[in-house]
Amino acid sequence: MNPWLSAIPTAIATGYIFYWFFYSVSLFGSSQGTFNLGQLESLKRRALLRAGVLFTLTLVILGFRLEITKLVAAWKEPSQATSRDIRVWVNTRSGFYYCPGTELYGKLQPGKYLTEANAVQSGYQPSLNRSCR
Repeated sequence: MNPWLSAIPTAIATGYIFYWFFYSVSLFGSSQGTFNLGQLESLKRRALLRAGVLFTLTLVILGFRLEITKLVAAWKEPSQATSRDIRVWVNTRSGFYYCPGTELYGKLQPGKYLTEANAVQSGYQPSLNRSCR
């Protein structure tokens, strides 16, 4: 789901609650006991403006927070996938696999290329007791 769409209900609730909060505080905090229609409209507009600012801030903060969380997860995922997708040379006779850049990589026979994850899953051991990462 789009993070901005999931942030909208929280932002609406925040704006609604703070509108009534600011309006109530303005009504009860005033030193005058009676208001004319113009003063009430002015109080409503100020309360709506303040609540609108809080609505916008809530929407932006939650929307960006959820978007950043998705971006960080997407950024971390490929690096984990690429480290597991390293092609290793598996010596099928000895049961060891060799990382790229090592002396025996691709040279010992019989052998085949596998990803490191598949080699480990198939029961092969790293030749230097270390993974290729």
